[in-house]
Order: sequence, then structure tokens, then C-alpha cells
Amino acid sequence: MADDMSACYHDGPTLILGPANSGKIGRVLRWWEERLPKRAVLVAPTGPDARRLSLRMARRTRGLVGQDPALTFDGLVRLILSRSPHYATDFERALIAARLLRDTELEGLASLVHLPGASVALARLLEQLGQSGKDPGELDKVLARWGATDPQAGSLSRDIRKLVKGYVQALAGLALSDRPSVVREAIPRVPSWDRPVALYGFTSFTEGQRLLIEELSGRVDVLVAFTHDPAKTLNLTTPDEMSWWRSRAGQIIEAEVRTRAYTSESVAYLDRFFMDEVDGHPQPPPASSEGRGVQFLLASGRRAEAELAAEKIADLLRGGLAPGEIGVVVRHVRQWSGLLARVFDSCNIPCRIDDRRTLRETGLGHAFLKALQAVVRDDAEALLTYLRSPYSGVTLEETADLELIYRRGVSRGARAVAEICESLVPGPADLLCPVSRLWEIIEPSTPGPEGAPPSVPDGGPLTFAPMKAEGLVRDMFLSSLRRSLPCSRAAEEDARAFQTLRAAITAITGMVGGDASGVSKDVSAEGSADRRTSDPENRRVYNPENRGTCDNEVRGSSTLLDPVLILRSLAQAVVFGGEPENDDAVQVLSVQRARARRFQAVFVLGLVDGEFPGPTDSPSLLSSAQRARLDRVGGGGILPIEIDQEAALFASAISRPWRLLFLSARDAEDDGSECVPSHYWQSAQELFGLEQSGCAHRTLADQVFAPDRASSRRHYLRACAACGRAPHPATAGAQPSAAPRRWVGPPTQLTHPIVLDELRSAECFSPSDLEAYASCPFRWFVERVIGAQELDAGLDNRVVGELLHRVLSMTYQELSAAGLLPLHAESVEEAKRTAYALIDELTRSEECPGSPAERRLTARRLQRLSRNVFLAEASARSSLVLSETEMWIGGRHGIDVGDLKIRGRIDRVDSTPDGQGLFILDYKSGSIPAGSALGTEDGLQLPLYMMGLAAERPGVEVVGGAYLSARDGKWSGLVGKERREIFGPAMRGLTVLSEEDREELFRTTHEVAGEAVAGMRAGIIAPRADRKCPSWCDLGPVCRAHRGRQGR
Repeated sequence: MADDMSACYHDGPTLILGPANSGKIGRVLRWWEERLPKRAVLVAPTGPDARRLSLRMARRTRGLVGQDPALTFDGLVRLILSRSPHYATDFERALIAARLLRDTELEGLASLVHLPGASVALARLLEQLGQSGKDPGELDKVLARWGATDPQAGSLSRDIRKLVKGYVQALAGLALSDRPSVVREAIPRVPSWDRPVALYGFTSFTEGQRLLIEELSGRVDVLVAFTHDPAKTLNLTTPDEMSWWRSRAGQIIEAEVRTRAYTSESVAYLDRFFMDEVDGHPQPPPASSEGRGVQFLLASGRRAEAELAAEKIADLLRGGLAPGEIGVVVRHVRQWSGLLARVFDSCNIPCRIDDRRTLRETGLGHAFLKALQAVVRDDAEALLTYLRSPYSGVTLEETADLELIYRRGVSRGARAVAEICESLVPGPADLLCPVSRLWEIIEPSTPGPEGAPPSVPDGGPLTFAPMKAEGLVRDMFLSSLRRSLPCSRAAEEDARAFQTLRAAITAITGMVGGDASGVSKDVSAEGSADRRTSDPENRRVYNPENRGTCDNEVRGSSTLLDPVLILRSLAQAVVFGGEPENDDAVQVLSVQRARARRFQAVFVLGLVDGEFPGPTDSPSLLSSAQRARLDRVGGGGILPIEIDQEAALFASAISRPWRLLFLSARDAEDDGSECVPSHYWQSAQELFGLEQSGCAHRTLADQVFAPDRASSRRHYLRACAACGRAPHPATAGAQPSAAPRRWVGPPTQLTHPIVLDELRSAECFSPSDLEAYASCPFRWFVERVIGAQELDAGLDNRVVGELLHRVLSMTYQELSAAGLLPLHAESVEEAKRTAYALIDELTRSEECPGSPAERRLTARRLQRLSRNVFLAEASARSSLVLSETEMWIGGRHGIDVGDLKIRGRIDRVDSTPDGQGLFILDYKSGSIPAGSALGTEDGLQLPLYMMGLAAERPGVEVVGGAYLSARDGKWSGLVGKERREIFGPAMRGLTVLSEEDREELFRTTHEVAGEAVAGMRAGIIAPRADRKCPSWCDLGPVCRAHRGRQGR
């Protein structure tokens, strides 16, 4: 049709159709300018799009005095209604949906109620049904017909009818509206509307929006502009959408492709022929030349991909390109926002990230949700997560200490963690968020006796306490401000999350009929500013008095205060009010938000199968087949047909740059796992006849930039340090001008005077410490000096060993009192009965950590180990009798064994029948040293205990000692030649020593122990070069002594 922009067509809207960059915006602005006397209205899809369109309108007319700026569709509806609808927020809708799923008696959907995301899927389904343009009564009839004509959908149809009815009643009872119902409400008000309307930047409309626009086009001039190229197979506007509009248009204007849509021939070629099924493409131009065209990037790891993009952006900025002329486009911003912010900040690249996060994706929101989860579900891990955050007021060191105590203890649950925290952090005056306050945010549904202190009953019904929660959120925010830098990105994000949380708490109070001012006087005014959607016009201040009379069942129902429902719903609350507009920064935005923007250079990141293209991230209660059948029963327009738009979105992204396009993919993730570059990336390469080897590549090994490519002083100094180059004097600052000394390995000796003085002051040593140092000084340093231990130990070998020692100690004491020692074959069963009873008692008590299943397994293991000990002792046919168990030697100050003082605890000491000799027994739940290792680095404990016991009891002869393995019942030890008869002839594993041999053993033991003491006091911590690292050692990455899996 003719391009007559000034004509009036009241028999349908005017359509402007054309490919991307065909000058549609200019035509729309000219149409608007011609109708300024009629106060024409321009409508854009999003708030940022409306703001940018308003700037162009102002530049075109040198101001907007007396005219409205560009609006969103919500703004258009507000003007038609002459009032501001009170829309339900995402949080309110999620809370209502969660309550409906819990309280409605369902049939077909009953099995899905408790699945994650069910409430989100229900809220989305209810919104889509509302967008059909049909009122609730019409929808109910359609759903009833669906259930009647499709026998398999009968129960599902009845469930959805109940949920739709409940949702409508809930909104009415709370005096809230959703967007589809407000659009329907605006249609009857169209006869009083007299202003022309132009809609630009949309790719589709809901059925209700279509009906409103169609009604408007019968009264006033209406212009709708679509990006649509019939010559291309990829268009964001679907053929069905175009068919609907063409059939109702009064005029259609076809915009032609502009010859100067791109300043790069290569970008134009890619835009025109990407995934074009037509044969006979013209010869492609060079992909990139003279700072223009298409460049391909390939990285190993997401961080490497971000750093490679930052390197290229830094080059563009050095070349004179303004930051605001660069766009970074990703499929989903939330996957990239944190990483890109850190990388760009480190490279001194200003950036604005167009992010729309939920509360659970913010630091403050995540911490509060974890605190609520800990209280509601007695979840210790959630409470530990909260305590580690900067919002708890507890330091990381204190949290690490209490976590170690908790994991080493036996009590479990959040309350156990809280008790430990209260004992370690008693609550100084400046601690804003003592952990005991967390239990104040929930309270019993029914109050206790008058005057009784508040408490949360175990298993009883609980309700959310909004006032206490609001106070906790405030103090969490203040606690984080104490540790963050003013005006930092983290502080700004916390402030937005704080306002969102306060607004959500205010909404909860209003929804149950409470007075919002009772929460906090400034919440109603300040918090309500964030009770908005992406539409900047929806900023009505929340006032409970405007709610009207609410349905008692909905408004007064305490089920809306169910902490579980609130926990699920708060996670979906959207944090609006992101970073302020900044046209002087690199723009990071999603591919959908980029469709109406143009940049000189565009980076498309994340071109990986599974990410771009990727699956939809929106859960659905209905399958595709069920949606299609319901839509068919309703005559179409009931539910939108889900179409894969990934290729069209990519085609839209590559049309955004004027002269430079960077397409970035990955071949690996940060953990080294493989990923496959997107076929979009590969197809674009094939279109230009390129191979993957021609890409700019950054690997996992590229931890720093090259010095000549570093984008900031920080990265330049890191690069110099990595390659051993002296930095330029202008950038080195106070750093020494000499080249930095390259790292050659971990330190071999401690050098700090205070540390050395502390080590030299040690006068008494335990045999286990000496053996640990002699075996590996570095492991001794990490475990015995630093005190590094495994946090999540649970029922590990150490705990099992401690339990075994207790069982054996008590068992042998009872057997001795009963006269059943020495142990022989006929008394083994009695020993087992005694030990098994003790094991059952210990593993059932709170002294034993772990789950019930773990305790049962541990009990079986302890039974097996103790049985092995009894059988081994019975087979030895010893004449020794029990003297003492768990015997301490050395006291507080140690016993001198020749210029060396030792102290420690011996598992068991037996005496000879004549009472003149003592024999040491040391239980091991694992392997034991061989007899040949006694007196060496691997077998110091036993001879040192023999020397210490002999020195402490000079009137008694120490006739020998042995290790006894509970794992396999083997012995390893020594006995004096003159005392060999105390064991039977079948005894194996004991070495018979003469007096001279024993003295030689003690001498070598003393030498090895003396060398260990000298090394300890000197601070020598290097792993021993003459020893092979055991395969089970996990300190290789720290000491750097490992070479492969088996050590050196």
C-alpha cells in the first residue's frame, strides 16, 4: 500500500512492517509528530525502551512540554482508565498460588503440588489464561468443555477451574488486580478515548491486548510497527501473529532495507544470509578487516570467555570507541551478571548490567531466606550459610570455630548450631543480629498461657511474624553496611534487596488484614515504592485503607502467614530498580532487551549448546499436547503456542551492531568439563568459510593477560609477576624495581621470630606428635600446629577409633571384675555380649554423631572390630592380667627419658602373673607398623611409651609391648627373651629381644625422637625427601610434594 502516513484509518490499525534497521523508528516518530495537536501517545515494550524513545521524541521536538513521554502498555491502560490499578506483585501472586495449591482439594494436579516450581508454574498458567481476553465466566465454560470433550483431561480441567476461581476470589478479596483483568476492564472505556496511539518495538501481543488495540483502532488513529522480513525465515514476530494483524489492518506500509543499515559489509552479509535456506549465496566478504566485520572468539571456561571479551573491549576503548557504544548480549543476564561485573571492574571497564534478579539471587535476600529456612525446618546447613554471610554479624573465624565444634559433636539441627554460637559469640553490644533473634520471626499459631515466655512448639503450627522479620532484615542490612564500601556495587544491590524485602513484608501484613504502619512507619511509604513491576508508571503508594472490604476467608486467613508458603514465595520476589541508566558504560543486557538497541560493537557471549540455544526456563503444569487441545476447544487464543524462538533471537542479536560483531563460544567449562559450541556459532563460521583454528582463543591455563595486553594496572602487575618481568617504573609505584623472585616451591622452614620462640619453648612432647613429625614434618605442621581438620568428619575412622577404645576399655574392666581375664576361647562369647551391649548403648546415645542408618552401620563395624580383638587375644593364650586401661604417663610436665620429656595415654597396660612386669598394648583400628619398623619414624610410639613407663615406675620391669590391629587381629611388638612364656606357642607377630637388643632399640628410638624435637624447635616443615608420600595423603596440593596420584 502507499506510504501515506498522514491518512486516518478508523477501520483498522496502520501497520509498518520491515526488516531490522529499515528506518521504522523514524516513520513512527514522524507519525507521532504529525499528530502532536491530538496529543498522540507512543507505547514501548519496557520501561528502558520507553525512556530511550522519550529522549528521541524530545530531541525531535526540542522538548516534551505538554506531551506525555513514551509509555509502556501498562501506562497506556492507566491513561485509558484514568487511574492507577493496584497490580499484584510477583511475590503476592506467588504467595496466593502457593496457598491455592496447598488448600485446594485437587485430583489430577495432586501429585505435582509439592514439586519445586509448582507455584511459579501455576501463577504463569493463571496469567496466560487471563491473557486470552476472556473473563472468568467464559474461561470456566471453555475449561468445562475441555474436560467434557477430552476424557483424559477431566480431573485436570476440574482442578484448573477450582484454581482459577480461587485466584479470582483471592485477588478480589485483597483488592488487587492482575494485568489481564485490567486490560479487559479498559476495553469498555475506549469510547471515551480520543488520542492517537502508536506502538513500537513489540514482537507480539496477548489476545487481550489485541482486542484493546483493535477497539482503539475503531475510534482513533493507531499505528503498530513490527520488525518482520518476509525474505528471511527467522523472525521474532511469528507468521500467526503477522497473519492476525494483516487481516485487520486498515493500511500496511512496507519499509525497505536501507543501504546504510550497517557500516560493515560482513555484518550485513551475516544478517541477510544466516541460516537462509536459499541456494546460491553471493561470495562472502572477508569476515573482518580494518576494524570492521565479524570476529569469532573461543574460550575454555566461562571466566576465560569473560576475560577474552574484556581484552577485546579494552582494545576498542584504546582505539577511541566510547563505552556506551559497546553492547554485550547474553541469553540470560543472571548467568553472567556477577562474573562480568567482577571481570570488567578489574579491567577498569565501566559497565551497566541490565539485570532483573529475584531475592534469592541477591546476597541479603539469600541470607534472609536461609535464616528463615533454618528456623522453619531446623536446617543446620541453612543456618551455617546465614552465619557465614556478612549479614549475621558473626565473623568468618567465629563461624569456622562453631562449625568445627558442631560437626565434631553429636547434636544435630539448627538449634544445636545456635546453642554453640551463643556460647562462642555471647552477643556483644555491637552485634546487631544475635542468632537467638532468628527464632523470633516465627511464632505459635495459638498464643500460650498469659505471662508465659514466647516459644516455638516442636511440631506445632507456626506463623510468620512480620514485625520481627522486618526488624531482622533492617539489622542484617546495617550489619552488611559496616563491612562494605560506600557506593560499592554490593552495597547498592543490598539496598535494593532490602527495599524489596521490606515491601514484601508490608504486603504480607496487608494481605492478612494487618496495619502496615504497625511494621514500620516508613515501610508503607518507602517500601511501597518497590511494590512495582517493570512499568515505571506503576508506583502507587500502598495504603491498606484503599483495599476496601476483603473477603474474610482470604484476607483474615492466617494461612498466608504460613512460614513455608512465605519461604517459597519470597524466593520468587523480583528485585526491581536495578542500576541507573548510564549511557557512558558498556551495556550488558539480554538478547530480548537488546532487540531495540543499536551499538557500534556488539559481543554475543555464551554461544554454547544448552545456553544459547537453550531450553525454556519456565515450568509448565500442562504438556504441549494438553495446551494445544485446550486452545483448540476454546477456538484459539486461550494459551499461547510455545514456539522455539532461539534462532530468531540470535538473528536479532547479530543485527544490533553497526560495524563490529564478536561471536563468542566455549569448548569447556571452568571445571574442565567439555561443552559444545553452539551450531549458530559454527554456522556463522561456515558462512564465511572460516575454521575454528582461526579464532581468538583463551584457555584454562591463561590465568593472566599478557603484559602488553593488560587492561589495568592491576592486571599489568599480575602479568609481570607471572612472567618474572620487572614492571615499568611508572606503574610499579612503591614496588621494588628489581625483577620479582620466581616462586620455586613452598617454604621449607618457619622464620617468624614469634613462631620460632613458641616452638622452642615446648619442653614436653607426646609420642604421637613425635611420630607424626618424624613421618612427615609438613603434615605435622598443618594438622598439629595450625590445627587444620576436616570439618565434615561425621562417623569417620577417627570417631570409630575413639568409640572402639571406649568399648574395649569398659569391656575389659567388666571382664576383669568378673574374673574372666586372661581371655580364652571359652570366654570370648561373654566378652562379645558385654561389648555388644556397650556398643548398642553408645551408638544410640547422643555421643554418637550421624544419622540412624550411619549409627547402625557403625555399630556393626564396632562389633566386627571388637570381635577381632577378642579372638586375637584368645588365640595368643596369654597369661597377662589387666592392670589398667587408658593410663596416663608423664603428668602435666612429662617424664624425662633422657634429655627428652614425653607425656601421653596408653590404651592398656597388663601385668605378669607375678605382678613384677608390665606389658603395653596399643589398639589400632587400621594398619599397624611392622616389627622391623619399631624405633624408626613409623614406629616411635610403642618404644617411647615403654621408655616412659619404665622411667615413671622404676621398680617395675616393662617386659614388652605390642600393637594389636582390630581390623585383622594381627600383632606387632616385642617381648623380652626372659618373658617369652607369657604368650602361648602359637603367638605370631612379636619379636623376642635380648637385653642388649632392647637397649639398642631404645637408643635408636631416642635418636629419632631427638632429631624430631630438634626439627620441631627449628621450625623445619619441609616434607622429607627420603620418604615417599602415601597415596592417601590429601595435602599434596598444599605442600606441592605430590607428583601425580601417588606422591613423589
